[in-house]
Amino acid sequence: MAAKREPRAVTIAEIELTFKLASYWWGDTWCPAIHRKGNDRYGIRVLSSVSVHGASRTVNYSYFELDADGVIDTAPLGYAKQFKPGQIADIQTWAERMSTPDPSAERITFGGGW
Repeated sequence: MAAKREPRAVTIAEIELTFKLASYWWGDTWCPAIHRKGNDRYGIRVLSSVSVHGASRTVNYSYFELDADGVIDTAPLGYAKQFKPGQIADIQTWAERMSTPDPSAERITFGGGW
């Protein structure tokens, strides 16, 4: 059985070198890119792709899933070797910082429009 590797330090800046963090408004609800999921998990939403076909626009997101200590459990498809095992030590600070709504963030309306 292979020895489990210790997580290396990963920073949000390092993630931003590869991905764009994706916060948005869903109607009147603020959805920050870095967010707490229950009491013992965190998530990081990143922009995966944007497709435009005529007047239609499709946006896809990918996600990092982290435990309460900031250890990355899941990385976007194709990036596991780059980010796992990894740990974002200050994930709680980032989640708190991003919880402040950004009035200029993308707005997704219930009618499907942007």
